Amino acid sequence: VDRADIGAAGTRRRADWRPHRRAPGGTVPVSAPRPVADPSVEAALCARPQPVRDALLDLRSLILDTADGRPETGPLLETLKWGQPAYLPKRPRIGTTLRIDGLKNDPTGYALFFPCQSRLAETYRRQFGDVLTIVGDRSILLDARQEPPRDALRHCIALALTYHLRRQSAGSRIDRPNQTCR
Repeated sequence: VDRADIGAAGTRRRADWRPHRRAPGGTVPVSAPRPVADPSVEAALCARPQPVRDALLDLRSLILDTADGRPETGPLLETLKWGQPAYLPKRPRIGTTLRIDGLKNDPTGYALFFPCQSRLAETYRRQFGDVLTIVGDRSILLDARQEPPRDALRHCIALALTYHLRRQSAGSRIDRPNQTCR
């Protein structure tokens, strides 16, 4: 093993890991990849074709980095749900589950999925409808050939990872449909 293959944490880097993603105007640094603790999650990510695999690993890093920047979220659980890598706060009643995966009928498409029972899609549309492609009530579609809108995604991820916490602090007003008093 060559020393260049060893990461900062002493773990071996994958041969296809790239420290930067190319953007039209140059390079955009991304955080160093973190090891995946669950072998089934790693297998699911590695089974995706290029360039979607790199895009999913980049989105995974964005999810983990966003959670790290929000102390109320606490540590995340990384697991598989419906065969897709899923991320949710380990502490109960803090946030909701986010899943990531490639799209079946689009070789360069991938998505960030969130629960359709939530009002997240409505919130995302209101705040980022001109920047993000939000499909129905459950996903944000992305294209691996294009640089993702990181600021908008980071905000959406933070909203999902604190979803239940925000509902509790708002007295559930943010998710209750408009009701008239009788």
